[in-house]
Amino acid sequence: MFKLNNQKLINLIRYTPVVVVCLFIAITHIVLIQDNRDKAAFTLKTLKESLLTQQQDIIREQVYQVSKQLRIIRSKTDNHFNEEVRKQVNNVYHFIRNLYAQHAEKPEAEIKKIILNALNPLFFFHSQEQLFILDQQGNNLIKSNLPSASSDRWLKAHQVSLPDTVSQSLEKPQEHLWQNTDKTVTYTMDFPAFHWTLGITKYKTNAFEQMKSEMLEWFSNYEYGEGGYFFVLSQSGTLLAHHYNDFFGLDLKVGNHIGQTLLSGILKQTSHGGGYVRYQKPLTISGKTTLEQIIYVKEVKGWDWIIGTGFYSKRFENDLSEKEAQLIRYNHQGLLKLSLIAIISTILLILLSAYVSHLIARRFNQFQQRIIDDVNHLEQTKNQMEYMAHHDALTGLPNRILMIKKINQSIRLARKHHRHVAVMFVDLDNFKNVNDLYGHTLGDQLLKVLGHKFKAIMDEKGFVSRFGGDEFIFCFPDLNNKTEAKAKIKIIRQTLETPVNIEGKTLSVGCSIGITMYPSDSADAETLISKADAALYKSKSHKKGEASFYDQSISEQIQFDLTIENDLQHALKKQQVYILYQPQINTTTGQIVGVEALARWNHETLGPVPPAKFIATAEKTGLIYELGLFVFKQACQDLCHLSIQDEAIKLSVNISPKQLINPKLPNHLLTICSETAMAPQRIILEITENVLIDRLDEVMPQLGQLRELGFGISLDDFGTGYSSLNYLHHLPLTEIKIDRSFIHNLLESSQSEMLVKMIIRIGKFCNMSVVAEGVETEAQFNKLAAHHCDLVQGFYFSPAIDIDQLLIQYDISPDTQLG
Repeated sequence: MFKLNNQKLINLIRYTPVVVVCLFIAITHIVLIQDNRDKAAFTLKTLKESLLTQQQDIIREQVYQVSKQLRIIRSKTDNHFNEEVRKQVNNVYHFIRNLYAQHAEKPEAEIKKIILNALNPLFFFHSQEQLFILDQQGNNLIKSNLPSASSDRWLKAHQVSLPDTVSQSLEKPQEHLWQNTDKTVTYTMDFPAFHWTLGITKYKTNAFEQMKSEMLEWFSNYEYGEGGYFFVLSQSGTLLAHHYNDFFGLDLKVGNHIGQTLLSGILKQTSHGGGYVRYQKPLTISGKTTLEQIIYVKEVKGWDWIIGTGFYSKRFENDLSEKEAQLIRYNHQGLLKLSLIAIISTILLILLSAYVSHLIARRFNQFQQRIIDDVNHLEQTKNQMEYMAHHDALTGLPNRILMIKKINQSIRLARKHHRHVAVMFVDLDNFKNVNDLYGHTLGDQLLKVLGHKFKAIMDEKGFVSRFGGDEFIFCFPDLNNKTEAKAKIKIIRQTLETPVNIEGKTLSVGCSIGITMYPSDSADAETLISKADAALYKSKSHKKGEASFYDQSISEQIQFDLTIENDLQHALKKQQVYILYQPQINTTTGQIVGVEALARWNHETLGPVPPAKFIATAEKTGLIYELGLFVFKQACQDLCHLSIQDEAIKLSVNISPKQLINPKLPNHLLTICSETAMAPQRIILEITENVLIDRLDEVMPQLGQLRELGFGISLDDFGTGYSSLNYLHHLPLTEIKIDRSFIHNLLESSQSEMLVKMIIRIGKFCNMSVVAEGVETEAQFNKLAAHHCDLVQGFYFSPAIDIDQLLIQYDISPDTQLG
């Protein structure tokens, strides 16, 4: 018995697996090669069938389209032919009517004779047309231009279907159009005065022959695709039209007959509505050399035509040869890959055996390697901590510390080489919407993607960092001038133009940019960043998506904003804030019935401050509640005793969102009314829709309480928001104000006028007063009055004026009985 020593056993264990795997790989390799060949053959067959089917579908579709076009042309020709006959009969009718009118005083028999004598020589009575006039007995009163025998035959042929129609025509004047045969059209019309039925029969032969001739000429010149063209055959096999003479054989010209065998195959397919025909086209006189041709034929009903087109099956052989060559190359590549796998597998097995033989030696090496790994791990940890200290954890971009360091480095290099550095503060527009809609996790993913995009557009000298939140800072050193900085701005914007797809959601964000330049703006990194932030603020305050370079006006604007913010509280105490009133006019009486109180501020050094500016500042600083109560109280004091024609002047006061959500507002307003003797029923509180959108649940109870106290509630800028109609249903409103944008376009836009009319009708339906603001012309006022708008206000009547001007302009007198 064969015995194995340790060495042989080790050799057996070392080499046997290698041999087995090599044999397995060789067998698998042979099987895969044969499988690839079978698949290639099948693929070629499938490809050929697919190409033939595709081309057959193309020629069939072409034949159906052309057949459809022929039917359309035939229909249009018939319609045109019928219209010509109708026009001729109408001409005859009007001719007879005119003669009848000219000779109306003469006896009827004489009038008939005049008409019939005048009709006989009409120019359109020839061999292709026939005029007739039938009396009540069905006799034709017109002398035929045809020979007597032809005239008799014509009358005999057309008397079959006329009597019933004639009897109907005598009862009620009407027109008739019918075809006596496939070759003629007859059109009749009643002439009630004489109980005549006049008509024309016209032959179609010439018109349709001309139409067929034109279509055959069209077929002779028509091509589609790459060399595709049509042929036209008669039912007897005569070639009527063809683009080339060799489609059916050698030099087969128009007028020749195709072979009987081919004709039989074509007629068989057309009898079933159309189909494919394969035949061998001879290429030589002897007919030994042929080329397979596939055609699709279809009969054209009513034309006695067979139309068709086709292609040569041999045209696909080049494509198939190329595909076959590609498959062979693919098989060779597969064989190479398989051989490479076999070699790699063998090498791995050899290495595995060597590993086993040296296992003990490597065990000692492992202890040494662990020590090295520990040292490397400590070094990596150190590097990672240093990286984290200078980079943003989310995007991997430099953070503020590293950015300032790099900007200062860029400034030093720019100073040395007399170059410029651009620092750009970029803020993503509407990024908060992404967080609100999809959550902060997806927002973080978006920031990460944008960080990679920003990094990709930077050259080796420039760099970008995440400053915080949705803000990024770009630094572009080594610039020549501001123009190059503008080019960089364009690159940043182009980066954000492409939407980002995250978790199936397509996100698009824009950006606003503030830019500072070294050396014009500063030589210090932190100062450049601060000024870039200020330029960004200006850009966003003007319009989102803008880019602004820092200039002195920005510093002035910032100083102006700070001054407004600091001095607003003192302005109330120093009585720099005052009230103007804009009259509200009744459209029916033209009399003033109320005013809207508007706050104005005349700063002691800055002069008049725009209302939008200081009101927005009051909103931001929290002074809006105090300012609102000041306006309310001053207006109540001014108007509490004012009336006109014994009618108390009503007061409209704007209430800000922050006022409305304060639970103390109703009591404060009621206290002021009590102190000023102003009845709440005379006061209308105007609210805007933005407060309703954000905090509807909080303001609903407030509005209900104010309404119970007697105050009127007006929805300002009605029609510009998203849910105005919904608010009419849920809120205790007494008045709606049409936004001035609709009034501005009232006369120029029918849509705006329709919307205004609709708002007025909605107000009437809901038992609310409707006020139109921004009325600037008499035409606008007249239009609103015509649509029954209750009240109007605007510059057409008066701008906002102080209380003294109001009393003088509208002759208003105090009434101590009012309150």
